[in-house]
Amino acid sequence: MNLPVFKIRASQIGQIMGKMSGGITDKQLITLNKLQEKPTEGKGAITVNQLETLNELLEKKDTAKTLPKTCKTYLQNWLKEQIYKRRKEVKSKYLDKGNECEDEAIEMLITYYNLTYNEKNEQYYENDYMTGTPDLVYPDIIFDTKCSYDCFSFPLFETDIDRDYWWQLQGYMELLNKNNAGLVYVIVNTPGHIVDKEIIRKTNNMITDIEISNAAYEIGKYHNYNNIDMSNRIKRYDFKRDEQAMEAVKDRVTMCRKYIKELIGVAV
Repeated sequence: MNLPVFKIRASQIGQIMGKMSGGITDKQLITLNKLQEKPTEGKGAITVNQLETLNELLEKKDTAKTLPKTCKTYLQNWLKEQIYKRRKEVKSKYLDKGNECEDEAIEMLITYYNLTYNEKNEQYYENDYMTGTPDLVYPDIIFDTKCSYDCFSFPLFETDIDRDYWWQLQGYMELLNKNNAGLVYVIVNTPGHIVDKEIIRKTNNMITDIEISNAAYEIGKYHNYNNIDMSNRIKRYDFKRDEQAMEAVKDRVTMCRKYIKELIGVAV
């Protein structure tokens, strides 16, 4: 089977970087070391219960850790895409708005933070372990934008972000050899055709024209943010490069490649 070498997309790093399952934890390893130091007889000798725990921990120590379930599922889908020459489709109104409003989000970012004009980056970057295409590239920083579907999905008060996005920005910094990155959330007006679909869905069981008209007005108003101050429509998170995290990603990608070889053995 002729397959490309697996490389993780920066936007999907979080899918493979979950906690490993099986094996012994750091806390258990400390307990194991303490039990191994206990004498077998005399004062402070190891008890029967402690001996059972010791044997259990020794067995755990000899058990290799395995990739987390989320990672395995991601790799299985990746391999299916290669075998069947098809991409798994993921569609939703949230993704549709994010994709369609990307250029507007970038313009808002540049204007609000008074950055020098820059076009959306279209260059594809890759190294031996990962790939990615950040939205904006400057000499000293890179940016990526996220369009919130509405004000309730906009992180107005959150001080921390989704860990998957943190991994994504770390991946971009690694790919472009940058030390600074910014993740910027914005709220822009929802495209008309998405609003129209919402109106149809929510007025489907209404009877009178007045009901439908009133509902359509409220739905359109809900998706229009022109009257909201810009400071409440944009939020920025800045990050520094974490080289240790990227070394962990490289190790995990190596493990992923081994798992893919195991899957190929099952598939063929």
